[in-house]
Amino acid sequence: MIRGSARHGVTLASAGLVLALLPADGAGADAQDTGDRPRTRAVSAAHTVTLVTGDRVTVTELGGGRRTVSVERAKGATGAVRTQTANGALTVVPDEALPYLRAGTLDRRLFDVSELIRQGLTDRRTAGLPLIVTYGKGARAVTPRGAERTRGLPSIRGAAVTADKGRTFWRSLTRQDGIGEDGRVEDGIDKVWLDGRVRAEMAESNAQIGTPEAWEAGLTGKGVTVAVLDTGVDVGHPDLAGRISVTKSFIEGEEVADRNGHGTHVTSTVGGSGAASAGEERGVAPGATLAVGKVLGDQGSGSESQIIAGMEWAARHVGATVVSMSLGSTEPSDGTDPIAQAVETLTAETGALFVVAAGNTGAPSSIGSPGAADSALTVGAVDSADRPAYFTSAGPRHGDNALKPDLSAPGVDILAARSRLSAGSGDYTAMSGTSMATPHVAGVAALLAERHPDWTGAQLKDALMSTSKQLDTSAYVSGAGRVSVPAAVKARITATGSADLGHYRWPYESNEPVTRTLTYSNTADEPAELRLSVSGAPGGVATLADSTLTVPAHGTATTTVTGDGGKAPVGTTSGRIVASTADGTPVAHTAFGLVKEEERYTLTVHVKDREGDATAADFVVQRLAEGVDPFPEHVGDTGTVELRLPPGAYSLNTFLDVRGSRGADSLGLGFLSAPEIALDRDREVTLDGRRLREVAARVDRRTETRQLLMEYDRAANGADLFGAVQVPVEYDSVFAAPTPKVTQGSFEYRTVWRLGKPMLEVKGVGEAVVQPGGTLVEGRRRLPVVDVGSGDTGSGAGGYGGKDVRGKAVLVRMKEGAVPSEIAQAAQDAGAKALFVTDDVPGRLNAWFGTDDNADRPIQIATLDAADAARLRSAGRAEMNGTRNTPYTYDLSEGHRGGIPARDLTYEPSHRQLAVLDTKFHAAKPVPGSEFRYSLTDDAFPVGIGFQERADFPAGRTDYVSTGPGQLWHESVNVGAGDLEERSGLVRYHGGTRQDLDWFRPVWHPWLGTGLGWGQQRSGSTLQFNVPGWGDSGPDHTGFGNVWDESSGMTQFTEVYLDGEQVDRRTGSGAYVWDAPPDEHTYKVVTDTALDADRWKLATKGHSEWTFRSAATPADRWTTLPLINLGFDITTDLTGNVRAGSRLPISISASHVAGATATGADPGPPGARGTARPAHDNPHPTTDNPSPSTFGRPSLEISYDDGRSWRTVGVSRAGAHTWQGTLTVPRGTPYVSLRASAADDRGGSVTQEIIRAVGVR
Repeated sequence: MIRGSARHGVTLASAGLVLALLPADGAGADAQDTGDRPRTRAVSAAHTVTLVTGDRVTVTELGGGRRTVSVERAKGATGAVRTQTANGALTVVPDEALPYLRAGTLDRRLFDVSELIRQGLTDRRTAGLPLIVTYGKGARAVTPRGAERTRGLPSIRGAAVTADKGRTFWRSLTRQDGIGEDGRVEDGIDKVWLDGRVRAEMAESNAQIGTPEAWEAGLTGKGVTVAVLDTGVDVGHPDLAGRISVTKSFIEGEEVADRNGHGTHVTSTVGGSGAASAGEERGVAPGATLAVGKVLGDQGSGSESQIIAGMEWAARHVGATVVSMSLGSTEPSDGTDPIAQAVETLTAETGALFVVAAGNTGAPSSIGSPGAADSALTVGAVDSADRPAYFTSAGPRHGDNALKPDLSAPGVDILAARSRLSAGSGDYTAMSGTSMATPHVAGVAALLAERHPDWTGAQLKDALMSTSKQLDTSAYVSGAGRVSVPAAVKARITATGSADLGHYRWPYESNEPVTRTLTYSNTADEPAELRLSVSGAPGGVATLADSTLTVPAHGTATTTVTGDGGKAPVGTTSGRIVASTADGTPVAHTAFGLVKEEERYTLTVHVKDREGDATAADFVVQRLAEGVDPFPEHVGDTGTVELRLPPGAYSLNTFLDVRGSRGADSLGLGFLSAPEIALDRDREVTLDGRRLREVAARVDRRTETRQLLMEYDRAANGADLFGAVQVPVEYDSVFAAPTPKVTQGSFEYRTVWRLGKPMLEVKGVGEAVVQPGGTLVEGRRRLPVVDVGSGDTGSGAGGYGGKDVRGKAVLVRMKEGAVPSEIAQAAQDAGAKALFVTDDVPGRLNAWFGTDDNADRPIQIATLDAADAARLRSAGRAEMNGTRNTPYTYDLSEGHRGGIPARDLTYEPSHRQLAVLDTKFHAAKPVPGSEFRYSLTDDAFPVGIGFQERADFPAGRTDYVSTGPGQLWHESVNVGAGDLEERSGLVRYHGGTRQDLDWFRPVWHPWLGTGLGWGQQRSGSTLQFNVPGWGDSGPDHTGFGNVWDESSGMTQFTEVYLDGEQVDRRTGSGAYVWDAPPDEHTYKVVTDTALDADRWKLATKGHSEWTFRSAATPADRWTTLPLINLGFDITTDLTGNVRAGSRLPISISASHVAGATATGADPGPPGARGTARPAHDNPHPTTDNPSPSTFGRPSLEISYDDGRSWRTVGVSRAGAHTWQGTLTVPRGTPYVSLRASAADDRGGSVTQEIIRAVGVR
């Protein structure tokens, strides 16, 4: 466990000066969407989401399963941040949230970043975070500060709120900035849930279930109200005209009109008249009264709170007897979530029957909400032969293994009304899904309710289940059977629909038998003599108390059934209790089931700190088996916990607070792992902090740690877990404990450092940590130091009890409970030039000292440990040297594969192990920027973690970078607030080399590099293009602009032509072709870019065209399209200028995009795009051009008058893909523009024109 601190703080080193300018869903964001097709502005897989804690997480997908993650901590945040990917799903959990997750007061989905992105809850697309808060009994429904109440949800004692994306809501919820130990939240709130998105669960069916027999008997559902909660309805469709009594939309900004089509389809299945087909395609209950609530938007999804509001309307206000819900969550539910709670409350209160789709994931234990609710009639799907549909979700229920689903109905190729407001043609359309099965059952329920108007929803449910057609499939797949209309409406005997006979835990001898009561009802005028028998299960699994039973006329009789898990095989077992008449005719049946878990053993885990004392910890348990997600566990202060687990191989990993290596007030973080545990019997494991060894990096120059990452990767048997902690500045030392080598799969521990010159050096002081909220003074200066104790202000000069601090440095000891911003305000008011703060809490002091409105103060602020504070106090003066932009960095990474060795873990790389990069950041004029280099590897560590560090451009720097087997780097540089971003592909550097690396060096032009996330590709008849408009002359640098923000001063439009006809035009770099012809045709992609001349100076206008030929490709994968890249190489100064009157070489290169040859990547020019080496051995998509092509001599033209006139520049071959010419720069011209073109031997070509490509000085 990582301890909380009572002080206010941020976790990243000098965050106010180093952390800056993360793109907020900026350039190239939102590559994917929850809809079927990419969004129009989706150009690359970069997303920013703000967590409920106020922390901002930016995820950039790099392709091939790799990504980078940057976390910008909220001001006032404390503790570390834990990042984890398990089987590809990404979670990011700040330590502050851990007690609340343990206590169950926070929904874990709030930190499932992959799910938040999938649901579209990125910062670009939502201004706030949608939440549901539920309140304890008797609590007043108070809306926390920082949130706006959007609707009350009385059925669950809750409310839907939208929380701001700052820190206010979290502070209000927890009433603290530190880490709460008990996990309780304030204002009577019981739990905070994500208000997640719920989606629709996508004819001979009437004859299949026997509906015509009911119609012949005069049953049509007349007098029964069925409410359909879906995507709305086409009220003008002939089959529904005059059939709908009331409608209401719960989707803000959308009318009830169904532009999706799903709602109209299911509504007509329930009770359409069939008017458009002369009655042939009528619904199951054509006489029922229909009410339609739109709870899913036109894209087919809605929030949980919208759905609950619709349920309350249907049950309470409409008074529906049956509520049909062809929708559900994509994640399995245990039946305790808000929607499931609403089902239980409304069922008990109103007697309504909620008929709900099981879901379409097609896997065991995958039923979502609200289908997981006990009272819901949960419907699976069968085909026309009553076989389970391949997509139907199955039980048992997640969490408690309860018996679900309840019933099945036809759900494959169901023909029903097509909304005329949706895509397609004709009055009817066919759809498949449990969505289509559900309205069949809702319609049958209406017919049955007409026959028995006094029955409750529970009685209708039992009757429909117990009279269903028995199927030769598991009850955990098909429920009690397939709904049967004749049997239901004719039945005189009905029975309990299902009996859950329990979950039998290992060892089985310790389990008590589970007994359930079965109730039989008789609506006939005569008593019924029933014979009871068990079928479909091994003998002895279910034992009946009675073999015969007499049910009185118009009465009920009961018996019991007892389960015996000892007689069942491991896993799920189901069967049916059949009630028959004396002649053996079955009249009713009850589905039963039980789950017998596989054998379990006890794993006892002990955790000890560096002194050997028991300590609390949070750790992750990973079962090394495919498809099994790891789970968190907590050890309390006793340091011991017992886990019951199935046999197999396991891995345990924890990051633990320990005593640091720098004295009494030092704080360290240790990594402890048991990477391979064979659990074939009861075992004990000790994660022993006494075995920890310090992990450190040593380099030649004086440095401070700017960023520090501890990470591990464990993979075996199809299970893959990556975990990491971005170590906050409070920790001054880190440790790892030796482990044995693993024998299954792979294990690796790695430490990643970003080191730089100290931002503030103070003579005689070991370490001064610059704090956010102050202003660092560049260069050297000397100030007298005044010790003011705890900083209590008083009367007299300067306000510190008469001590004059004006123009001096103040030294303050921060006492417990003091507010950092108030300490800084006092020093500022007293006229101090610098503030040094120390305290008595272990670890570095790190806090937000800025203003309450997040502004920096005009004084320099740094923190010291107690020893350094004593030295400064003794010296009486502070001789300081401030460095705003470090002149050198060390990006270091060292890993230990297979296990952590029992040796010194100090990393002291030699010059042969490092690559030296002479890095330059170009800018036409001074501008704030940010950059970072993310560490990944080629066989593990799929996530690069870090945050963008602030820098002032233009600038130069020397970088020392780790190399070695498998080491990869991804680099990102931003200008402004993420307005323009350059990304590299995955780069592999080589030790002992020195090379130049330029960022934003002209010429800025479209470059289709490997840093895209996805690129130019085709799958079957779909083509998609991603044409980022502002690559530079660096090696494989891809440049994105935030063209959706008008303040960025940039625009981009992209078009696609098919045989000369425009088929798509969009803002940004993304464009698409749907339903392309299968035979070979000519395509042209055009992009036009513009940058504001006053802000950006260069590349003020660009026009690029690519032409190529393409035919259909395999539809089961993406094939890279053979677009041509042009590269330019001109030597400029850091401001992008060349010298007037000079003659200088200019290089032009031509190559296909990476992946467009059989070798996986066109070799490209050796020098025209720089000298750093891309990691070309990484996988790329396949290509429809299996052999390399050749390029003719490109053309090159220059203009000195912004493109009004052009002059040809002769070029000659300088390499396999490179040509060179001479650029003559006349005096008196402020800019040089370029125009170039090239063609391959397959009909492909490219032309690019860049106005103001370089400046002239």
